[in-house]
Amino acid sequence: MIDEGDHQLVLLDITMPYVSGEEILSHIQQHRPEIQVLVISGNNDLDLAIRCIQKGALDYLLKPIDPFQLLTSVRNALEASRLFAGQRSLTETFFSKDLRDPAPFEAIITQCPEMFKVMQYIEAVAPSDQPVLVLGETGMGKDLIAEAIHKASGLDGEFVTVNVNEFDDSMLIDALFGHAKGSFTGAAEARKGLLERAEGGTIFLDEIGDLDLNQQVKLLRLIQNREYRPIGSDEMKKTNARFVVATNVSLKASVQEGTFRKDLFYRLQTHEIRVPALRERQGDVSLLTRHFSEQFSEQYEKQLPNWSSKTLDLLSEQAFEGNVRELKQLILDLVLTFPDDGELHRHVSDRLQHRLSDPLEAGDLQDELVFPETMPTLKELSDMAIAEVLKRANGKQSMAAKLLGITASALSQRLSRVR
Repeated sequence: MIDEGDHQLVLLDITMPYVSGEEILSHIQQHRPEIQVLVISGNNDLDLAIRCIQKGALDYLLKPIDPFQLLTSVRNALEASRLFAGQRSLTETFFSKDLRDPAPFEAIITQCPEMFKVMQYIEAVAPSDQPVLVLGETGMGKDLIAEAIHKASGLDGEFVTVNVNEFDDSMLIDALFGHAKGSFTGAAEARKGLLERAEGGTIFLDEIGDLDLNQQVKLLRLIQNREYRPIGSDEMKKTNARFVVATNVSLKASVQEGTFRKDLFYRLQTHEIRVPALRERQGDVSLLTRHFSEQFSEQYEKQLPNWSSKTLDLLSEQAFEGNVRELKQLILDLVLTFPDDGELHRHVSDRLQHRLSDPLEAGDLQDELVFPETMPTLKELSDMAIAEVLKRANGKQSMAAKLLGITASALSQRLSRVR
């Protein structure tokens, strides 16, 4: 059974007929070292216990067994088994240059070796149920990385995205946990939270670095205990959702500054993925340029630009501090404004020069804006920006969302609040 089965844990006695527990323990260590062994014996012999531990036993328990002690040892053994499996998967993945299954990564356009290492790491940790922390500058497409983790994990449930900085404290908890009927004014009906929607799947918490300390405590308890209580309910609910979180700030620095809990940081750091900035993968600029131009040309029924190597080299030389999102918005602008009889290289050069000379692009936004004597609120500024972008996009919400750097659904939600 040991040689042919797929076991994680063996509870092993010592004194048995035909073959001793010590012999079986040696066989397991030699042929199936990934199997964890708990020795259970009525023999209170210190030398025997030491020998068993030296041969690879995780623990040596004396009869009669205390049920609580046994359950604790079993939990520790299963956790050790998962860690061993993860390490083995990492080793197998990094000794292989190829992905086992490229399908989950189809949305990631790259030829960069560092990005392939990221995808290999995702394949290795995908079976784990531990949180994944995705780090990277803004505009890098961390949501695509999170979705790739979900797809690679093979989970049957939904992939649910929550941008935490779009909610205040109470709204975020309501969105995640849901609420009971009558739990607060306006709660005419019970509502399920996004955690329940993510059952058997993945919940992606974006911009995790923006959580306040009160929210961080609740998130730590949620991840540790895998349970939560909807607002106004006495019933605790369990969750089996996989947690993937992302941020563009340094959580280590936030921990040192006291704005992010150290225990939550370490809990999230089990599997950590750093997404390289676009300037670190300049070879991807030409790939992404062709991809976005084809996408926007078809979407807006515009002429497909015929990219020359000279023009692509020009784009590859740009810094793109806003990373992939900035490049994507630039290509959208190029496709929409490219005249049918124009010269592409000159058009690109002009647009790049315009960006560099435009005070709004050069970082002088504060000098360009004129504020009234009474400062508007952030919500009012957001509403004004949305109204201006919709005007420039001739009312097309999909185009306005791209120019704002948010999803169409996020813009739709903001517009519903404005109205």
